Amino acid sequence: MSYNTTKINDQNPNANGTIQLSLDNIITVNSPTNGQILQKSDSDWQTGTLETSAKGLLNYYDDNGAAGSYSLDTGDVYDMRKVAGEFNVQEFTMINSSGSYVSRPWGNSSWVMAFEVKANVYPNGSIILFRARVGPTRGANSSCVVRWYTGDPTTAISDSVNSPIGNKAYSDTQYGGVAYGLLVCDGNDIKVSLRLTTVTGTIAQSKGVRSRIQQITAKQLN
Repeated sequence: MSYNTTKINDQNPNANGTIQLSLDNIITVNSPTNGQILQKSDSDWQTGTLETSAKGLLNYYDDNGAAGSYSLDTGDVYDMRKVAGEFNVQEFTMINSSGSYVSRPWGNSSWVMAFEVKANVYPNGSIILFRARVGPTRGANSSCVVRWYTGDPTTAISDSVNSPIGNKAYSDTQYGGVAYGLLVCDGNDIKVSLRLTTVTGTIAQSKGVRSRIQQITAKQLN
C-alpha cells in the first residue's frame, strides 16, 4: 500500500502496516548486561551502572543520652556526645564543643560541635550527603528548627561566615523533621555543623531513652 512507506531505521512495515521492532532497531548499545541502565551520552546511547551503595563516612547513635539539663537557644550548635561509642563510623576530624554557641558554658571534649572535612582526603568535586534526625528534651509547646551549615561553628550564624547546605527541619513535641546537607567540596578544608535556626519554648540536650531517636549520618556520593 502507498501509505506503508514509513520506516524506523531499516525496518519496513508489513502488509498490515505494522513495524516489528526490538530494542536493537531503535538504539545502538554495545553488549548490555543484566543490572545495567540505559543513559544518554554526547551523541548516542550507552549503558551504565546504577550505584546501589554509598561510602558511609559518619554514623551517630546515642543509646545513653546522659546529657544533663543544658538548654539550647536559637543560633546554637546541636552538639553530639562522643565518649561511649556513639560514633561507630567516623571519617572526619571532630571539633570539640567550645565557645558561646554550645549547650554547656565551657569547652568539653566529651562532645563534638562540628566535623572538619579535609581537602587532602576529599578533594575538589567530592560530594557528601549529611543527614540528621534530632530529638532534644522538650518543654511544653516547644519546637525547634535545625539546618546544616558550613563555616565557623564558634560564631553566630551569618551570611558572611556560614553557608546553609540543606533544608530547614522542623520538629516539636509531636512531629519530627529530617535535615539534609549536601556538601560539594571545593578544594579547601571545610567545617560542617548542625545549627538551631529557631527555638521556641525550652529545649535541651537529650537524656535517657529519648536520645535513641537521634541519628546523624554522612555518606560520600562522589
